[in-house]
Amino acid sequence: MNILFPYIVIDLDGTLFNSQKKISYVDFHALRLYSALGGNLILASGRSPASTEWTAINLGISRSLVAYNGSFIQIEKNGGFVHIENSLTG
Repeated sequence: MNILFPYIVIDLDGTLFNSQKKISYVDFHALRLYSALGGNLILASGRSPASTEWTAINLGISRSLVAYNGSFIQIEKNGGFVHIENSLTG
């Protein structure tokens, strides 16, 4: 199946998570379906990589993520990971 949007990056707090830090039933199943159909879902957050990855694991999706507001990027590829770390200094 050809997916119109092969990559989706979604923020966690205030976007995917509601004010009770929960994901709606509809959103949860939509993300799982998108992933099962071959879509690449990337979680983004100001949180730490470990916290963001924990969310991906519990959703049952790829562990590709953006953490620390973009300072850390982890891409799951060929059974391993590519890490990009950027120290933003003024």
